[in-house]
Amino acid sequence: MRSSIALQRLNLHWRRLGFTDAYHDNVRRRGIFGQAFLLLFGTPHLGTFANGFYLRRVLRGRHFASILDAGCGDGTFTFYLASKLPQTRLLGVDIGEQGTHGIENTLEICARVQHDLGLPNLEFQCRDLRELDYENAFDFAYSFDVLEHIAENKLVLEKIYRALQKDGLFLLRIPTRVQKRVLSKRFTAEHEKWAAMEH
Repeated sequence: MRSSIALQRLNLHWRRLGFTDAYHDNVRRRGIFGQAFLLLFGTPHLGTFANGFYLRRVLRGRHFASILDAGCGDGTFTFYLASKLPQTRLLGVDIGEQGTHGIENTLEICARVQHDLGLPNLEFQCRDLRELDYENAFDFAYSFDVLEHIAENKLVLEKIYRALQKDGLFLLRIPTRVQKRVLSKRFTAEHEKWAAMEH
């Protein structure tokens, strides 16, 4: 137990992509092995890893003063960026649904993690993206695996576009209906459960 707690503290200190997974029950259930995996490799979720790859690619060599995470969920990317870019103001916006997190909704998880980390450049808001009302406020925005859940996704795109400054960048990822399987179902069972619930 002490080893697992020590590894959780290391995860929170090292802050690899997905380090906030240390707060999730699925990592806690795996004890020292879950924490060690997180410390060595970062996120255990392939989709998060892929999204993080593209996000880091966009950020490489650029400086952004303000970033919007449109549909931040439990804040995986928002916390990661806030910890890596202390001079950048980040806003995570989410409707705060429960998802697969048990009794906590996504923004309750964000509040708990933010309470522990206390990142001064980070804020979360409970908002429906269809009602986003910012104008020229962000020089970069991203949205991962969100718009496929919103019927009025064109409206959301308009709202995000309006929130961006002139020459601002927007990174969008939407999963396809048919996805090529790289790993056997044994390795993706947790994702399959989530996908059935979400899609």
